[in-house]
Amino acid sequence: RRSVASAGAAQTEESRAIAGLASKRGCPTDFIVGKWEAPNSLGTDMTATLAVLPSNGDCQGITANFDIVGATGVYAITTIENLTAASDALLKKDATTVKVRFENIHGKYFHEGVYDASADVLLEDLAYVNGSYVGGGILEFHRV
Repeated sequence: RRSVASAGAAQTEESRAIAGLASKRGCPTDFIVGKWEAPNSLGTDMTATLAVLPSNGDCQGITANFDIVGATGVYAITTIENLTAASDALLKKDATTVKVRFENIHGKYFHEGVYDASADVLLEDLAYVNGSYVGGGILEFHRV
């Protein structure tokens, strides 16, 4: 994790508190609840953000507000057994990863990714949309 100023430290504590509350519910997606950032997204000097909200208790998935290089929206995030198609960087991840699907609830498309528990990193593969290769990069989100 990167060191942060006192305001950033408060955000980190808030993220941990949210994650702690979520984990008491025991839903499969609880491990990614909190605030995430991907600095220098897609070769720009912009930071992508992902604010993952706790489950409402039904464990059917969670939602997240995203801002990726100016594109904003809401994802429905669920765990999946297997990636439909993914970049080599995701396919080579080890057993400490959990596969997730980021489905845009308004645009009716999805990206897949993995949560790497050993590094506490969330990867979203933008090179594939709905399982088809379209080109693009991978966002590497870090908890803030």
